[in-house]
Amino acid sequence: MDERLIEISALLLKEYLFQGLDVGQIQYIASQFRLVRYRPNQTVIYEDMPGLNFYIVYKGQVKISTIIKKPFQRNLKANLYDYGPGNFFGEEALLFNQNNKDIVKTTEETILLIMDKVNFDFLMERFPIINKKLKATAESRRLARTRRFPWFAEGEALHLMGRKHVYFLFRSLILPIFLFLLSIPVILYTFTQLGTSSRSILFQAGSLFMLVGSVAWGIWNWVDWGNDYYIITSQRVLWLEKVVGIYDNRNEAPLYTILTVDVVSSQFGRIFGYGNVSTRTYTGTINMNNVVRPNELAAVIEGLIKRLLQLTKAAELSQIKQDVKKALGRGDPTMPDLEELVVMEPAAPMAKKKRKLSMGEQMQRILKVRYEQDGVITYRKHWFLLFQKSWLPLLLMVILIFIISLLPSSSIISSQSSGLVVLISIAAFIGLISWITYSYVDWKNDIYMLTPEQIFQIYRKPLGSELKSSASIENILTIVHERENLTGIMLNFGTVTVSVGDTEIIFDGVFNPDQVHQDIANYQEALKHRKGEQKANDDRKRMVNWLMTYNKEVEKNEEGEISPESDQISG
Repeated sequence: MDERLIEISALLLKEYLFQGLDVGQIQYIASQFRLVRYRPNQTVIYEDMPGLNFYIVYKGQVKISTIIKKPFQRNLKANLYDYGPGNFFGEEALLFNQNNKDIVKTTEETILLIMDKVNFDFLMERFPIINKKLKATAESRRLARTRRFPWFAEGEALHLMGRKHVYFLFRSLILPIFLFLLSIPVILYTFTQLGTSSRSILFQAGSLFMLVGSVAWGIWNWVDWGNDYYIITSQRVLWLEKVVGIYDNRNEAPLYTILTVDVVSSQFGRIFGYGNVSTRTYTGTINMNNVVRPNELAAVIEGLIKRLLQLTKAAELSQIKQDVKKALGRGDPTMPDLEELVVMEPAAPMAKKKRKLSMGEQMQRILKVRYEQDGVITYRKHWFLLFQKSWLPLLLMVILIFIISLLPSSSIISSQSSGLVVLISIAAFIGLISWITYSYVDWKNDIYMLTPEQIFQIYRKPLGSELKSSASIENILTIVHERENLTGIMLNFGTVTVSVGDTEIIFDGVFNPDQVHQDIANYQEALKHRKGEQKANDDRKRMVNWLMTYNKEVEKNEEGEISPESDQISG
């Protein structure tokens, strides 16, 4: 068999897309591809290009980007993903018989596996299992194109993305729709049958409130359903939950940490095609509830875990071979000699310049209790604690406004004293605004931060003192969370206590303490994994040094520079 065909088959065998096929089927599919080499920065697919081919990255890397078109605004080019060996693209245009929506360009010298439309269509007909997987991925990428995920890593490919089953959207809209339909005859009755008395006006206002409230409730439920996603990539499993303006949560687990994948569905769920998928890790569980086709979702996760294990073993073996070849002078001639090939501490990464937030992003964070930027998660105390700080000035503000509204019709205040009353009212209004502002800033300044290597606890009084505590994630001994009272249980906030040696860092009053606990544990596991990778890299270098030392001593011995007797211990 052709050596190149063997290499292509070996690549396809590792990919989730082709799992479940035997070696003969893989070899047949591999024979349908042709190899095409591209120069760096060369366009492979441009926007609106007809769907002609299916592509798999064989060597090198490509960048996927799209054009965002907004009415009355200039079009923007947004980068989506960077795809490395094994990742595929071009399937959406072929499956849905449409032009390509994305732009694909190489970032370095790249070799692509290309299959034309005729062979692709035959492949889809002959192998329904591949057709099914490709359609699920294409639909997910179509959905993802409308969303921006800046946390996607280099070389990370999207495989599945979806929302909760649409049944739960319909179920959440039943009551708002009922109230909306009920409000219409109520409005007609109150405005046509009742008079203009104060009691009638009250009923009319109530009926209008029912109408507007039911519409707002329905829109809220629809937006809330649309903001929760499950995402499966080539590197991790994620469950995204978002409450507009308040909470933006990303619960994730790298594939290498997942121990088991469980599926639970009721009889009703099996009939309508939904269920719960749980991925268990050493540090916790990610629950993806009420998802569409849960068994298929679980199969995708298990297939990607298997693929990752195969790629990790292959990469480890390839790296060892490459290191030995380079050390022997059979690889890159610019590599250092044996004596220079020593284990070095990794250089500290250059700090990224912090991106300045736009006005819109700053407004979105006014009441957010969790947000993330550049891998740093920031938590604030629950907004109920803000309400505890500010309810009294808010109440006094309402009373003051009510009193001011009655002043023009009151005969108690004379014209001579009206100016003084206005000044007092303005002073009171400014004082209450200042009180409310101070309460908000005091709440906003108490933050807890989680970075890839450290945790921080910051208490800052407006115009006052600041207390900042920090600890390395590596030194964390225990993590405990609790909801301390009925209010905390009902509104889902509590305390997370992190023990580091003899000290404790306390995240007090944070929303969803379960998730905060999980975030810290995930970052701890990720740091452990990075340390493990660095140790493996150091061990490879040490092994190469030993092999090269042995090789040089053998060469010296063969050249007669060292006599056999010199290796013997005298005595």
